Amino acid sequence: MYSSTPLLPAQSPQNHGRPTLILDLDNTLMSVRKGYTSPPLQAPSEFSFLGTGDNWWTAIKRPGIDDFLHEMATLYEIVVFTSGAPRYATNAVSHLDKSGCIAHTLCNVDCDEYFDPKEGKYVRVKDLTRLRRDLSRVVAVDDDPLYYSTCPLNAIGISYFTGDSSDQELEKLTPLLRSLAQEEDIPLALLKRRKELKEAQGHEGIKL
Repeated sequence: MYSSTPLLPAQSPQNHGRPTLILDLDNTLMSVRKGYTSPPLQAPSEFSFLGTGDNWWTAIKRPGIDDFLHEMATLYEIVVFTSGAPRYATNAVSHLDKSGCIAHTLCNVDCDEYFDPKEGKYVRVKDLTRLRRDLSRVVAVDDDPLYYSTCPLNAIGISYFTGDSSDQELEKLTPLLRSLAQEEDIPLALLKRRKELKEAQGHEGIKL
């Protein structure tokens, strides 16, 4: 079940001409568990937020996320794209991004679905062709790049974040994204770098 409705408005004057960075939420930017955690939390890395209905969640921010978002916001138009519900996504992002680095948040209602015969069920995909952006200037980061099966050359995989305080994947990813922001054709640049980056020491968590 696909839609052709554009998901994003035109770029704001602040982001005009910048490439677009699509970031997954759960297990990419944060790790979540169900339930409310009373203070004291492990501030500032932990927070509780309200999801759908009366369901509370407690999240741990991926280490380095604040510096990561601040730098990426100087290079990219940042969009969070999650398969979570609208209120879940909005409330989580409001805690993660106190400085307003994230330009847009997309959620489950913005995903498309198709029937996967291997799974025997409908699965969600995040269709980058619906963004109203030039795909040569779009890069997506997700712990499950299968979400981007419609545009695999635009996707970078990152290891599944479980809440480990020693995690360094955002720090490792930053130089690559910094470089890609200067490219006229991001998918082509990624294609050329895949072998090199797979072999590069210190990039074990990045799955190109």
